[in-house]
Amino acid sequence: MESLTTGVIVTLALTIERAQMMFISRGLLAKACVLRLLNARAYFNGLIFTH
Repeated sequence: MESLTTGVIVTLALTIERAQMMFISRGLLAKACVLRLLNARAYFNGLIFTH
């Protein structure tokens, strides 16, 4: 019975860890996209203001 609970806890821990990794990588991707959008906007604003 105890080994079963340990197995469940380990499985849960691994699942949570994997979910966190996915969440973190998605967050980094979203951050990269936002930064790219901000850079593009700044670039276009620069073009508009200089011409």
